[in-house]
Order: sequence, then C-alpha cells, then structure tokens
Amino acid sequence: MSKSIPAEQAEQLLYNQHLQEFLTSLKQDRGFADATIVNRKRSLKPFLAWLVGRGIPLSTVSPVVITKYFTGSVAGKWKRTSVSVHVQSLRSFFRYASSRGWCAAGIAECIDAPRLYTHENLPQGPSWEEVKKLLASVNGTSPVQIRSRCAILLCAVYGLRAGEVCRLRHQDIDWAVERLTVRRPKQRKVHTY
Repeated sequence: MSKSIPAEQAEQLLYNQHLQEFLTSLKQDRGFADATIVNRKRSLKPFLAWLVGRGIPLSTVSPVVITKYFTGSVAGKWKRTSVSVHVQSLRSFFRYASSRGWCAAGIAECIDAPRLYTHENLPQGPSWEEVKKLLASVNGTSPVQIRSRCAILLCAVYGLRAGEVCRLRHQDIDWAVERLTVRRPKQRKVHTY
C-alpha cells in the first residue's frame, strides 16, 4: 500500500480485497447463487466497516470482538432471525479467512447464533377479550347460534381443535356425570374432560 493513504483507508481497501476474494470463492469454488453472494456481502460489509472504525485488524479478531459487535452495534436493532443470517455469513467468512491465514483458526466455530423456533412468530391465539366479543356475536336462541357458541367455547375453554369439535358425537357426551370424551387421532389418545 502507498504510504500516502491513511492507515484506516488502507485497512478498508484490504478488507474490500479480502471480501471480494471470499465472494469470488463462493461463486467459483462453491457454486453459490448470486442472491446468496449478495446477501453475504450485505451481511459482511457492516461488520468489516465496524472493525475499521475501531481500528481492529482482521488478524486480531477474536470471539470477544465478535460478541462486542453483536451486543454493541446490533443489540436491540435486529431480530433474532436477522442476527442468525449475519452469524451464518460471519462463520462462512471466518472459515475462509482462517484457511487463507488472515485470522486465527477456530473463530468461526466460536460464533454463537441465537436459537430460532419453528413457529415463534405465529400468534398464540386470540385474547380473552376477543373471545368474549366473538361469543357475544353468537348470543341467540337459534340452533345455528347455539351450536356456534358451543363450538367456540369448546375451542376457547378446552383448547380443542376445530376438527376435534367437528368429530364430536352424542355418545361422546355423558350428561349425567358431566363428562366429555375427545378422541385425538393425531396423538392416538382419548381425553376425558
């Protein structure tokens, strides 16, 4: 590098070269799709800029430095799914960087990703206020309103699935002892309420 270029700018140029070499390797050696390469670049550029801004050479990056990045710059701004995507990019980059001798070995394996759950973004169900409004909308004496109210209460109070309510038969209800028998084919069990 030329001595007339400030150290920070020289580091940025070096990181850009490293990043470009890594992305080229993803395309040519591993056959990654263009969209994946664009996403990896989008994830890595802020991290590399963060390193330059703090004067941290790539050769001295440690798991502690990466933790500081995620807890300082990223904390509270990204959802866990976004953090997970960025962790995947960093792991991939540090595996490559380690193989090229740009950083210490084993950093990629030390980068922890947040735990993601399959259905974590699904709503848990309606609030009790919403259930009360729904029940009020079917408050009447016609057979359809009585049946609808009963079905809503079975779902809301007992947590029955719509299919379980539909499969209920007269013999499943013991009026004398106030017992309801529900067959759950998915679990191959019979529950009594």
